[in-house]
Amino acid sequence: MENRIDLKINGSGTASGGFFRQAVINGEGKIYGEIDCLEFTINGSGIVEGSAKINKGVIRGSGVFREDVQVENFKVMGTGNLREKLPEKR
Repeated sequence: MENRIDLKINGSGTASGGFFRQAVINGEGKIYGEIDCLEFTINGSGIVEGSAKINKGVIRGSGVFREDVQVENFKVMGTGNLREKLPEKR
């Protein structure tokens, strides 16, 4: 099992993708690269510039995901641009 760390962006900032237990953007943030996280939260404005695999997420404000998103449970209170990856047709 991979080690998961917490990612927090408070204010304005950027970060690299990775495996996270919890990823939180409070303010304005951008994440470059693929993310895999158990909990994902945007409080403000956030952009993910890679694909995302999220178990539980929430956007309070605005969020944009530039690549495919796989989610289990996600709430949007504001605006969200998610590109959900759908299963391939057989």
